[in-house]
Order: sequence, then C-alpha cells, then structure tokens
Amino acid sequence: MTKKTTPAIDRSIYPMPMFINLVVNDLAAAEALYAKAGFVTLATIPGPDGLPSLVHLRREKYQDILMMKGTPERGTASASFAAGDVDLVVCLANK
Repeated sequence: MTKKTTPAIDRSIYPMPMFINLVVNDLAAAEALYAKAGFVTLATIPGPDGLPSLVHLRREKYQDILMMKGTPERGTASASFAAGDVDLVVCLANK
C-alpha cells in the first residue's frame, strides 16, 4: 500500500504575499471542486440570510483562495499558484 506523503494543512494565521478572490454562483459546488484538489475550508462566514457568503480555502502554505457568493463577471485578470501534481482541469472533468 502506498503511503500518502502530502504535507499537513497549515491552519495558522500568517501574512499572505498573495491570494486570489473568486466570485461564484454556487459556493458549495466550488468548495467541493477545490476539495477534490486537496483544499480544506479554513473559515466560512454567513451572510444576512444565514447561508455561507464567504469561504476561505487553503491547500498548502500560501495557497489560499477566498470565495464570495455573487454573480461572476467575465474579465481579463488571472492568478497563478503552485498546486503540486493536481490538475484542476482533470478535477472539473471528473465532476
């Protein structure tokens, strides 16, 4: 049996040199997609209706994503970060 050797998730609070902000229609679906890539939920903040409106995800140190519920608008900005051997496109295809 192969032993998993990925590092443990660092749940400490520290200054982050960069992270991305995503606006998504469906927080639960987006959270599930990133969970397939090894991200964990560090914090969830409810909105006025009591449902989650903001989710903070982390995979490894400095690999943080802040997702907010809303209507995404197409744009030209992008962000990159190291994700090890995880291909998010493959995760989407297997959804």
